[in-house]
Amino acid sequence: SWGADPDFAEIFNRCAAAMKAVDPTIIVGGPALANPWPTSAQETTLKSWIAAVKPHLGFFSYHYYGTTGYNPSSDSSYAAAALIGGRATWVRGLLNSQTVAPTVPIYIGETNQFTSWTLDQTT
Repeated sequence: SWGADPDFAEIFNRCAAAMKAVDPTIIVGGPALANPWPTSAQETTLKSWIAAVKPHLGFFSYHYYGTTGYNPSSDSSYAAAALIGGRATWVRGLLNSQTVAPTVPIYIGETNQFTSWTLDQTT
């Protein structure tokens, strides 16, 4: 796992320091994680990474993909939207647990909802 590798935090911190040496106002963040899942293993990994990069963490970013398949029901689409919000709440809890300022934003860099609707449908 990328987050379990201490080199990832070290690379992040070195890059952030180098960028801030050129422009102290630059905002650096990440990790652009794909689909954060609230498992104990991922929670441990993310807490460790957040703690290691906290001095440079200007934002936390991740991707979360809602539905799968090309014809989800309306119910599954609505449930996926709720999960997107739930993941953001979980991530905020991780940041809070590492005493990251509540003003550090969370960016969902990619998301989706699959549907089989076409542009000519009025559904």
